[in-house]
Amino acid sequence: MEIEEIVKNNIIIAKFLGVEIFNNDTKFNLPFGCKAAKKGNYDEWANADNNGFVLNVDFLEYHESWDALIPVIQKLKELKIEDGILVNDSAVTFVNELGKIKRHLIRMELEKTWLATVGFINWHNKIKNK
Repeated sequence: MEIEEIVKNNIIIAKFLGVEIFNNDTKFNLPFGCKAAKKGNYDEWANADNNGFVLNVDFLEYHESWDALIPVIQKLKELKIEDGILVNDSAVTFVNELGKIKRHLIRMELEKTWLATVGFINWHNKIKNK
């Protein structure tokens, strides 16, 4: 998979979580304690402010870190009818999409779990914006 597609999919996940993406989708704010981005010496590639760090989006690591991806899956599991998801025939799709994530998660297939998560979020955004 090309780096551009990885970054695009990670931005989709970050936006779903409410992460502020700015500067034409090239930068994001990483709050202190967040596990969405690569660990290391942040001072080498980030500018700290009172709310956390400002990072390049290519540092998002949902595609390569269970620590980053699991909180996303937990948020998906918490979606309820009030969130505008289960309307009309979408309940079946909701269950099917979550089932894809669960199957890959059980098999410890990180990339497939990540892709299924991106697919679910894309479906969620489409339903929510109807």
